[in-house]
Amino acid sequence: MKRILVLLLTLAYVSVFAQVLRLGIISDTQPGNNSRKAGTPLFYVEKAFKLMRELGVDGILIAGDLSNVNDPSVYVEIRNIYDEVFGNDAQKPHFMPVMGNHDRSGGLPKDNPARTKEEREKRFMEGLKVDTLHPHLVINGFDVIGRSFEGGNGAGCNADDEAWFRAELAKAIERDPVKPIIACGHNHGYDTVYGSVPWGNRAITRLFAPYQQVIYFSGHTHYPNEDPRTIHQKDFTSVGTSTLNYLWVDEPCIEYPGRHEGKNMLYMVADDKQVVIRRYQLRDNSEILDNGKPWTLPLPLNKENFVYEPSRRVKDNPPIAPQFPEGAAIAAKPFPEGKPFNGVVITGTAAKHVDFVHHYKIDIFAKNAEGGWDKKTTSPIIFHSDFYRGLNFMKPTFECKIPLQPRTKEFQGFDFQPSTTYRFEMKPCESFGTAGKPLYAEITMPADKQEAKK
Repeated sequence: MKRILVLLLTLAYVSVFAQVLRLGIISDTQPGNNSRKAGTPLFYVEKAFKLMRELGVDGILIAGDLSNVNDPSVYVEIRNIYDEVFGNDAQKPHFMPVMGNHDRSGGLPKDNPARTKEEREKRFMEGLKVDTLHPHLVINGFDVIGRSFEGGNGAGCNADDEAWFRAELAKAIERDPVKPIIACGHNHGYDTVYGSVPWGNRAITRLFAPYQQVIYFSGHTHYPNEDPRTIHQKDFTSVGTSTLNYLWVDEPCIEYPGRHEGKNMLYMVADDKQVVIRRYQLRDNSEILDNGKPWTLPLPLNKENFVYEPSRRVKDNPPIAPQFPEGAAIAAKPFPEGKPFNGVVITGTAAKHVDFVHHYKIDIFAKNAEGGWDKKTTSPIIFHSDFYRGLNFMKPTFECKIPLQPRTKEFQGFDFQPSTTYRFEMKPCESFGTAGKPLYAEITMPADKQEAKK
């Protein structure tokens, strides 16, 4: 009986005194104006803050690019939303925004430009009612550190950024050498999360490489959090914050519609045993899961227990190839209807996967004089599914428009020739590239061809 009583008292002590940190994280709001109309970035800032309030966050990280052009009225409005949502709370969450490249120099208001670095920094701090660009707080026993990077006009890490961050990390390690350190800045480290190649910063990767206890949150690339590669572990842990504005996916690819629709938010809970990072699609406040679970990091963080190290991740959870449903077919026809043509549209039933289909690889073959097929694509054309719009909003069918030669280097096309018969091989792929069985469609192009627009 005494042993049971001691055990119960011990558990009660741990439950009362164990420290828990709850953070909400967003970035890249970049509104064009201060409207909160449904669907706008500020509408989703308000929605994110309200969800964070329901979740009981202790702090809010905003990983840069709050404004698109260092607009002081945007900073004021974001702070107004924070004050409206949390104004009556006895304990407001710590508010920790940092500057991104658009806050520093990525365009300036034409009617009221801040021409110096000091002016832009002053606008940021005054509008958001913060007293530092580089916050370092100890919240519930955890160090939370943010840096408004100055290198690369706010998208990279220079010598001053590195020296400051190393000094702050040393303070955190001296206080507790084992506990995870939460870090926040605008850009990713290069070759870490989805989108960090080519858009990440090599100096940031070098900065955090010696610190396996760091969890680094960053934005900048606007890549969707639906993709499981937006968490990465090698020397440290990297997490992409995505965006509350327009989205990007890996390019070159077929141009993808609906890129303004998906809106992501992160929620992190850390205690003495683990860190859990939850992803939300704010269109419907749905949670995005990975193999049916949120991202979970066992503590203490070290390279031996990194769950999301790429090779270990694939070994522990071998990717499953997506497949087209039984009886599915694809069809191809020239567009627009009639002549002359301006490309080919492929339609069909979307493939299926236990999580979601990420993209399709399309190879194109032309029929030769002997009746065989000559491959005409040196590398596949990439057509992304609509996963970036939100997994609950994916359509059961797809429409892929392959235009005549691409209009820009980001978007792919193909030089379709008149009176030529083409065969399309279309393979569905999951996020890590594992491909399923293909479907095929054939088409003979009309005799007339419209010149591709320059």
